[in-house]
Amino acid sequence: MKNRTCFFIFSISLFIFSCTKELPLPAIETQPRIVVNAAFSESKEWSVQVSKSTSIATPEQPSALSSASVFLKDASGNIIEELIHGSNGNYISANNTKPIIDQTYHIEVSANGFTTVDATGRLPHPVDFTIDQTTTTSFDGEIQFKVDFKISDDGSSSHYYIIESFVLIEEPSGEIIKLQNELSLLDSRTDNASIGDGTDRFSRIYLQDNTFNGQFYETEATLYSFIPEDIPSENYKVFMLVKSVEESLYNYFKSFDRFKLTGDEPFAEPVQVYTNVNNGLGIFGGFSIKEIEL
Repeated sequence: MKNRTCFFIFSISLFIFSCTKELPLPAIETQPRIVVNAAFSESKEWSVQVSKSTSIATPEQPSALSSASVFLKDASGNIIEELIHGSNGNYISANNTKPIIDQTYHIEVSANGFTTVDATGRLPHPVDFTIDQTTTTSFDGEIQFKVDFKISDDGSSSHYYIIESFVLIEEPSGEIIKLQNELSLLDSRTDNASIGDGTDRFSRIYLQDNTFNGQFYETEATLYSFIPEDIPSENYKVFMLVKSVEESLYNYFKSFDRFKLTGDEPFAEPVQVYTNVNNGLGIFGGFSIKEIEL
């Protein structure tokens, strides 16, 4: 009986090990790549951050590239300007050049020991955004704002919008601090479902015009300001803004918000942050902004 039991255990063990299949793990990328980051608008001079990526197999921290060649070109590939290194991998315009609305730009970055990278971005038109009515309420000792607003979509092409809000608070010392508000919308036609955390409050609201192209978009937003209700109104200012962004920048910010949401969850599905940089990483895209004080 004992011999039969041992034979049975041995057979089961042999079956288990004979059914085991070794799965090859994907190769870990160890070759660093150039990282380009530039979200540009018509109100600021050209500024492009250039750094290098690091592998998860090494403890090295990402570092700036201070000796890269950074060429800004127009849509036809003609060189507009070679950007110069300012500090900490930040390349700026020596001629104080600013992006122009509705223009397409091309960036090309090279550095010794790296594959040359490039990207294309466009600066969209500012959004036609108005506020019709604002009411103030209080909840859990903090001030909230109900805002009826309207976006007039021109219908010329697909548009991508990002809605945000922030508050400036004057401290007793006279220091001004800036805090980003959370928002929620009554309307459900947003792209925030994929980055939700079980609530309807977000630091950014993502909105495409595929359901209102060429029409008015009207809804109510609630701004959660985190302002204590005992602070006098003259000690703070609240702003709401709408950014008109090109599609690549829209996808980048949305994926980055998803990445932040799942970054600390060990069992969450990995999120790949969007990039439009060929042969590299990062983002090169334009946005126009309209900001209104409540």
